[in-house]
Amino acid sequence: MDMAEDKGKLVFLPAVIGFWCGILFLLLLDTLIPHLHMNAEKAEGVPSKLARTTMMVLAVTLHNIPEGMAVGIVYAGFLSGSAEMSAGGAFALALGIAIQNFPEGAIISMPLHAEGKSKIGTVSGFPTILLCAVGIILTLTGIVIWFTGAMRSDMDENIKENRLKTNGIYAWLRNPMYSGLWILISGISLMWHNVFLIPVIFINWYMMTVVLKNTEEKWLRDLYGQEYDDYCKRVNRCIPWKRTL
Repeated sequence: MDMAEDKGKLVFLPAVIGFWCGILFLLLLDTLIPHLHMNAEKAEGVPSKLARTTMMVLAVTLHNIPEGMAVGIVYAGFLSGSAEMSAGGAFALALGIAIQNFPEGAIISMPLHAEGKSKIGTVSGFPTILLCAVGIILTLTGIVIWFTGAMRSDMDENIKENRLKTNGIYAWLRNPMYSGLWILISGISLMWHNVFLIPVIFINWYMMTVVLKNTEEKWLRDLYGQEYDDYCKRVNRCIPWKRTL
């Protein structure tokens, strides 16, 4: 509503319209998509012949849509320059929602396991040990990189003084918080030792690269010009490694 102050007496209108559009959108999805709630006997949505486990997955997916919208709104506010929304706040919200989604994942995985579907795409033997070992290393690396970038970099001082951060962890990679999160996700994906999850790793990295190139990097290039271009030549976007020029 603060962003619509120039509308005068109709300052509340964008918020009200957006609120009701969101409600109607979710109601439409709830009405059309066949889904089954936990311990329910009768499915909701359009009648279908889908398995009970599939409809339970769809139910959890419906539940997660507004959570994803909430994270997207906060990130959009940050990228638009809103003073009330910071990158740290947006990431904290995303991380909090991700943590509370773990039990929801368990709700889905347990009935799938009971029906014998947990072994689809999984590997066994030595590849399992190798994937789990690499996954653990990546997971721990991601946690360290994210923590260093978010909590140990003194980024707030650079923001206050409008200076480009190029030392510390930022001398090794340009986006430690994003990179740490996706390295963490990649590690967890490998620990599941399921071949179907491996393409997801590359899709995640590709999406992160596209988003960064078209949002944050454009903004930083406009703000710092040649200084940022020189920094990009020295330091990788996401993989922690110093280039030799």
